[in-house]
Amino acid sequence: MSLSTLSYSDRVMVSSPEIIKKVHEALSEEDWKILEDSVMDVYKEKGKRAQKTLIKDINRLITTTAFKKNKPELLLALPDLLNSDIDELFSQIIQQFITTKDEKWLKCVNALSNKLSKKSYQSRIIAMMAQALIAAGVYEGNSHFIDYGINLLERISFQKYRSDIMIDIIPLLIEWAITTRDEKLLYRSYHIIEEISDISKRAVLHAELAKALATVSILEKDRTLFFESIISATKIHQKIRRQACITTIVEKGVKSVFGKEILDI
Repeated sequence: MSLSTLSYSDRVMVSSPEIIKKVHEALSEEDWKILEDSVMDVYKEKGKRAQKTLIKDINRLITTTAFKKNKPELLLALPDLLNSDIDELFSQIIQQFITTKDEKWLKCVNALSNKLSKKSYQSRIIAMMAQALIAAGVYEGNSHFIDYGINLLERISFQKYRSDIMIDIIPLLIEWAITTRDEKLLYRSYHIIEEISDISKRAVLHAELAKALATVSILEKDRTLFFESIISATKIHQKIRRQACITTIVEKGVKSVFGKEILDI
């Protein structure tokens, strides 16, 4: 019988039953000293393939227990983060935080991300978590999730991931800003889109932000803010998109409380 056809319990026996047993007992009794010693025993396993299999089994045992008992500190005992499991692990962590709202899950992200073998992995994972938090914040109407997500953006060091994630999250931030009439968030988003390397995509989002600013100004009956939305639209790099955006904003304004003043102008 090949290793791939074995059940999970069988694979545990094949890898190293004594180590797995010690880890299981340590988790059950919450004995961190035994857990630490047991995890270090992983590296005594001979052969890279056998060691990798053992690490995968121990990781699964530790993560299952951590999420079941809502104890993020257990994840700090993971002997190694295998590349094939990184996305799933961090996705589970952020979903656990969203579900429990326990900030300890966010704190363990910092320690775990430092274990990643490449900085590019770290940037990709942080970008994924930022998007998940902001999306959850908009969906659930939770401003704290949105703040957490925006703050995570600062930790994305790779330009590619910074640029890509901005394209995904700006529409979410616009939706939230209009819902909450938060012009400060829109201004903050203007700075964020400077990270986008694709000029065309940046222009699209710039136009959407300008129109959102106009919408908020009309809802708030804020004359100054309305004219600032027009000024913002004049700074869109692409001429056709700039003209279309200005036209849309003016048409909105004509139908609003600013209508007479705009027609006079």
